[in-house]
Amino acid sequence: MGISRRTVLTGAAAATAASSLSIRAARAQAAPVKIGFMGELTGPAAPVGLPNRLGAEAARNYINRNGGIAGKQLELVILDNASNPNQAVSALREFASRGVNLIVGPSITGTALAVQPLLTELKLIACYMGTPEIRFTHELFTRNAFQTAQSNWTRQHQIGQFLSQRFPAIREFTGAIPDVAAGHGGWAGFSQGVKNMYPKNAKHDVTMLNPTLSKFGATDFKQQLAELMSSPAKGFWTMLFGSDGITFYQQAQQFGLSKKFDAMVDYGIDIDLPKTLKRNVPGAVWSSSYWYYGATAETPMTKEVIRLFTENGDPYPHGFALSGHAPVMAYAAAIAATGSTETDKVIAGMEGREFETLTGKVYYRKEDHQFVGRTYLVNWEPTQADPGWRAREWVAIEDKDVINAPRPGQKWEG
Repeated sequence: MGISRRTVLTGAAAATAASSLSIRAARAQAAPVKIGFMGELTGPAAPVGLPNRLGAEAARNYINRNGGIAGKQLELVILDNASNPNQAVSALREFASRGVNLIVGPSITGTALAVQPLLTELKLIACYMGTPEIRFTHELFTRNAFQTAQSNWTRQHQIGQFLSQRFPAIREFTGAIPDVAAGHGGWAGFSQGVKNMYPKNAKHDVTMLNPTLSKFGATDFKQQLAELMSSPAKGFWTMLFGSDGITFYQQAQQFGLSKKFDAMVDYGIDIDLPKTLKRNVPGAVWSSSYWYYGATAETPMTKEVIRLFTENGDPYPHGFALSGHAPVMAYAAAIAATGSTETDKVIAGMEGREFETLTGKVYYRKEDHQFVGRTYLVNWEPTQADPGWRAREWVAIEDKDVINAPRPGQKWEG
């Protein structure tokens, strides 16, 4: 027969034990809410990863300074996927092993495609930050993924809407793209956007002339620039990104490219264009961006982003900061509303729920989890005063005005 023992504490010992229990209980109750951040912090996509991370950290700071989530502080658990699909899968599994089920990221299409099949199996949620791949809201749709970046289709129709309203006299467009799938896909989307929007707003059709092609990583664009200068088109669009885009614009100055076209849209460089070219920034260019910090500079959320960017040596935040900021704010809103961090409850709490982020009120569409907010076009001009450039004008274009109808589970037909 076993013997059961129970120790009975009295007096000071009992009081000490009770106090210890209450402290442990309080600590358990105040345990932070953990959200995972999985970004491209190293590797070829690292220029995307840093602003993504700073945006997420700014959202965390804003939430914690305003009472946390239902009284609990928010903690970011940060892992690097090194811009590599295999590393992204490893990072996802590590989050699962740590019990972190709410993930911000990854950003680029390749890493997002790699983790997508595992989300349901591991009972995780991922808010992709930057991929514009429209298949995620169509044939690849899963309830465990949310897409923060607008699809190429939506953004190109927003650009088409802007151009057809601001520059209705343009009847021919050309462009400059890298000779890779992303470049050709972007041009196809842009072509569709302007072809759909010009008859609607400018009351005439447009002709799309073949864009110039260049190898990714090119250092000499003189041949492409000569072709562009001889084109009859008055509208121009480019998706040259990274160092390719900067080199292209630097060499374009010698040709006077910005004086040839009535409107130029840059889809690849964002605010890095004026920050790099400074007083040589071409005044005809409109940069497409997820968010322009100057549009919301006086809000507490934006001030926190600016503070973090400044601490990292750059006081002019990149539009990619929005892609890290919005998912954190969405998770916080869903957890506060449902009182739970359980995967299924958070999914239900995020679907269609409005929340505040850097651009104002936004939401993930319930049917297909597509982000619905707004995108920006910013026109730069050189200045004599530092930093050598400024925004001459910016416009915010609402997603809801042009976004495609939801078709989760159905193949995207364009």
